[in-house]
Amino acid sequence: MMKGIVALILIVIAVSSCNNNVSTDEPDPKMVADNTPYIAGLIEASNDTTHHYPEVIVGYFTDTQNYNAPGILQRNDYPGVYNPTLIRQIVQTSILFSLSYQPESKAIVKVRGPLNMSQEKEVTFVSEGNGVYGDQAFALPRVPGGRYQLQVELPQGRSYSSTTYIPEAATMKITDSVRINVDYTPYDNGAPNEAAKVGYPIIYNPPEKSFISVFQYNSNRDRDLLLMEPSESFGYADRSNYLRTGLGYAITLASNREDTLFCPWNQELHDKSRDEVWSSQHWWLRTSFFSSGISEMFFPLVDLYVTGGKWFDELDNAPGQASARNDTTYLHRVSTIRKIGKGGKVLPKDSSDAIGFFGGEFSLYKQTTMYADRSFDLDTVLTNN
Repeated sequence: MMKGIVALILIVIAVSSCNNNVSTDEPDPKMVADNTPYIAGLIEASNDTTHHYPEVIVGYFTDTQNYNAPGILQRNDYPGVYNPTLIRQIVQTSILFSLSYQPESKAIVKVRGPLNMSQEKEVTFVSEGNGVYGDQAFALPRVPGGRYQLQVELPQGRSYSSTTYIPEAATMKITDSVRINVDYTPYDNGAPNEAAKVGYPIIYNPPEKSFISVFQYNSNRDRDLLLMEPSESFGYADRSNYLRTGLGYAITLASNREDTLFCPWNQELHDKSRDEVWSSQHWWLRTSFFSSGISEMFFPLVDLYVTGGKWFDELDNAPGQASARNDTTYLHRVSTIRKIGKGGKVLPKDSSDAIGFFGGEFSLYKQTTMYADRSFDLDTVLTNN
């Protein structure tokens, strides 16, 4: 649907993952040492809508070597965290590598930025319990292109740091409403259906220095298109129509060039009355461009069932392969968290005993409504079927 797209799914709710560890007489070396600090945070800037303040998670991972052990985050949610992408990273890391998790609610978490700019300031994030820390006052200036430094001090005295950036501002060409040509496209078995041969094109420009681009699109027709039961609900529905899991999700490595998404139109007409047929479709479109601080171990918000291309080849396979091989260097290798030594000096990467990431994202939040220009007589089709 999008030039350069490497993954697309239709989903209702993102569900479980699996683990490839196999029990043997001799236990495998642990992926991480017991009580390894885990630190994860995201800072978002947007010229459209700010949905929530920046958040940081602080806790400890221990390798249980048992997928069903207590402490494994088995759900697709983490209490107290608002950002679904941030939730996904900690939950999937726990599940895939059989790591039990213990939150740390007495750390000191500070973020400074944008570094070397007139707006620079240091903000201490508020402990919200369960290892979640937030900039509840929206005190940190979030500037596209700005650099930020995270510093976390644990109660035991160990300190960690990470520096990231928010990608530059991006643009997206979209109008409030558009008319789209819709044709009669019955299925092979004769069941009536309509569709647009070419969806509504939306042009966007990934910013320079963005690492991964994520496009999420939901419509007011998702329940119909996904054949959802009245009792079913969208994941993260309380986070707004932009952030909930719905009709579509796409991910690609940033290409730093103009690209196009085509919003589709498709509607089954079988067993629908004239009043049940819709002639408009409203879309909520969220595009996020992440910095390299998100790390190479990036778990998409949802479980993908169609995937491929450069992102899959270079990144998507890596975590599963590392788990299967019991690669004890992997989580430290992809981590962007560094340890602070004596005198406040940031130590080399291979000296860190913590894992996690600190990333920035620039997001676009757009809406549009598509109206159908049908090339066929709808009433005739409904009468004949």
